[in-house]
Amino acid sequence: MNCPTTATKGCTIGIESMVQYAGPAGTLWAICATVDNVYANPGCPYQGVAPAAGSYVTGNQRAFITAPIGKHTVTLQVYVLEPSTLGEWEVDYRTYKP
Repeated sequence: MNCPTTATKGCTIGIESMVQYAGPAGTLWAICATVDNVYANPGCPYQGVAPAAGSYVTGNQRAFITAPIGKHTVTLQVYVLEPSTLGEWEVDYRTYKP
């Protein structure tokens, strides 16, 4: 992502995601967005627990962070406690300047 020099006070980077997850029943999982290896707000909230083994559950997250002018690395992570399966996923990144 790039926060252009025309954004004299920096930018807000928004991250919107949808993830399908299947893990061992009862396993907690979370969706985490980072910008330059810093967690975006609201951090890394748990999505809940996996249903029956082999069944997918879908979670969503909206996050944001303020970033200075320049280029930034934005990543999406799925945090799990046990070996699991990632199904379909989608993420949108947006840059907002004041």
